[in-house]
Amino acid sequence: MRSKTIKKNFIIPLMAIATFCFFLLMGILVGKLSHRNGISLIESESSVPFLMKIVLIYVFSFICWIFQVIIHESGHLIGGLLTGYKFVSFRIFKNCIIKKDGKFHLKYLKIPGTGGQCLMAPPIDYNIKNVPFHVYNLGGVFMNFISFLVSITLLWNMSFSEPMFILISLNMVFSLFFFLLNIIPFNSTVTNDGYNSVLFKKNKTERLYFFKIIDINAQLSNGKRFRDIDESLFPVKSVNDNSSSFEIQLFILFLSYSFDKDFDLDKYCENVNNIPKNLKNLPGILKNEIDCERLFSLFLNNGDKEEISSLETKNLKRFISLTKDCMVNKKRLLYTKALFVDNNPEEAEEIYNQSIMLEKSYPSEGEYITELSFFNKLKKRYAAKAEQL
Repeated sequence: MRSKTIKKNFIIPLMAIATFCFFLLMGILVGKLSHRNGISLIESESSVPFLMKIVLIYVFSFICWIFQVIIHESGHLIGGLLTGYKFVSFRIFKNCIIKKDGKFHLKYLKIPGTGGQCLMAPPIDYNIKNVPFHVYNLGGVFMNFISFLVSITLLWNMSFSEPMFILISLNMVFSLFFFLLNIIPFNSTVTNDGYNSVLFKKNKTERLYFFKIIDINAQLSNGKRFRDIDESLFPVKSVNDNSSSFEIQLFILFLSYSFDKDFDLDKYCENVNNIPKNLKNLPGILKNEIDCERLFSLFLNNGDKEEISSLETKNLKRFISLTKDCMVNKKRLLYTKALFVDNNPEEAEEIYNQSIMLEKSYPSEGEYITELSFFNKLKKRYAAKAEQL
């Protein structure tokens, strides 16, 4: 734990320094390009008032940020299609387009720490063939780099008005920033594209786990329940301290598969409680998901209050708050707390009704159906408990 804290305390200042140096160098580059374009950034010599320039920078920064997210995810889409993957969903911020039964539908899903996601189904023969993964995985950073090259080429070879120069310059900066942010291997809130590419090249098992995960999610998105998915896609039925993040993701999916087969809440909680508490190198979002399942088990079984308090950190509460309106498993967590901790069936019923309202907008139909089974089982358990009192 101490070494992990030291590592974290070392990485955060290093990232801050690297970010500062990046924008400093970009500022120098933009200054040189403005001189080459005959544009003065000094207020007294500028054709655009200072206040207007600040407004343009803010507005154009927002536009460029969204543009880079879109072309990054589009790069994954193009790379996947070129190498035999099939479209499943395309998300920008919380707006998610899915394809089901040959038609496109708009759904909503918010995942903290991500600007977007392009989910595709792997080629059907990924178990027996050496399926390409670099083109799909690195398609996003390739598009960001192309955007950088186009922007700097335009600024170097053409003259623009000051507002247009600001727009293209900001696009150049954000293009390179997105490229570096995703190509340099990093494991933070989520593992980035560079990290995954290095991992998959070194470890064929991890690559296979990744293919199984996106295969499962693709089938869930198309309306198949967990219990109807081939059990061979759930090879990880337990984890240990050294399990990788992809092993743990598969195990979490196995938990839902197991519950959807036999509706055994006690078995589900037992599996959750068997997850080691000192898992290493977990992406932040995966750690939060595991802690939510631990809280679910504790809430349901009148668990130790000190342990509950240690899990309910400010960070986890913020994560739940950000996701509770579009992730049905967070509704299930809050529903369990309302019933079994607060003994408030009225609040629980309100949460349940909110969950029902998510049906049309939820991008993963199979996951949604499984979660509703949780609600029904929890409701029956609470009623049986109330009868005994």
